[in-house]
Amino acid sequence: MNQDKTDTASDSEQDSSQTREKQEKWLAVRRDRLAGERRRNLLIVASVGTVALLLVFFLVWKWRSSSTNSEETVAPVVSECADQNNGVTEKSGREGGTGDRYA
Repeated sequence: MNQDKTDTASDSEQDSSQTREKQEKWLAVRRDRLAGERRRNLLIVASVGTVALLLVFFLVWKWRSSSTNSEETVAPVVSECADQNNGVTEKSGREGGTGDRYA
């Protein structure tokens, strides 16, 4: 009977050591897989961040270049000063005329 108890104890120790070995092996495999996934996720996040940063730079560049172009292409507005007393403009020199006095 003592022999049976000893055999049972050693069997349970072997089972528990095998279980631990399997668990350690499984944990090692899982750790390696997670490390690979972590690298992949970091690469994805870095790529998306780079694309987003490039997009922001491009939009700011277009916005800045469009504002400088619009400032250059703005034509000055020349207004005709009308004489309030007789309706004569400085450009025409006479009422209702189309000629330019300075031409």
